[in-house]
Amino acid sequence: MYKRKVLDLKFAQTAAPAELVVVMDAAGGGLRDERGTSGFIIKYRGVVIRTNSRTQQVVALSSAEAEILALAEAIKDAMLLRTILKEMGIDVTIVAWSDSTACILSTFRRGLGRLRHMDLRLAWLQDLVREHVLLMKHVPTERNTADVLTKSLPLKGHLRHTEDLGLHPEVAIIDGDDDDQEAHPYFPPGALEVLLGCGVIGIMALLRVLWSIAAYIISRLATQKPAEKPAPLS
Repeated sequence: MYKRKVLDLKFAQTAAPAELVVVMDAAGGGLRDERGTSGFIIKYRGVVIRTNSRTQQVVALSSAEAEILALAEAIKDAMLLRTILKEMGIDVTIVAWSDSTACILSTFRRGLGRLRHMDLRLAWLQDLVREHVLLMKHVPTERNTADVLTKSLPLKGHLRHTEDLGLHPEVAIIDGDDDDQEAHPYFPPGALEVLLGCGVIGIMALLRVLWSIAAYIISRLATQKPAEKPAPLS
């Protein structure tokens, strides 16, 4: 089913400024594994160049630290792509979008503050910001496309983020009269028929169970002997 849905998506290219756009996000660790998840997307002129989603290598002590770890991983890949473009004669700026205000502010200030244990990553990011190689911007959480790489989302949010990635679902038309035809962009062809068939089978199975129970009760009532009347008193 997953493969079927992916095949129903079409790639659409859009015009965009000549800059490396990095959209990143991080999710906290669960109960079994305290390490968080990093996810990032790198685009150039509206085209997705790289996506990544993986477990962080170290344990973050806060959500801000998890975001900084995810940002450092994303910028490392973006710097590699920037070097390749620079060898081709294209000098671009890396624009990173994050929904974490603490992460953004930590890259603009000087020094490490309370994040001394993250000195190498944070100092490197601060240098890139001061050299105008990296430009940090804020994006609302509901518009952060990298959310789809770090956590499970409702259907509406998932489809919105996949469309931001350039993947658009094809429209499936249900067979019927021309006036009654209805577009269903979220279901592949034949999916509704399968769901209806499963529902009918389930109802038939339930009716069969109820009929068996009723037949058992009727048979028990039929085999019971009628109660004998007490003898009249003389």
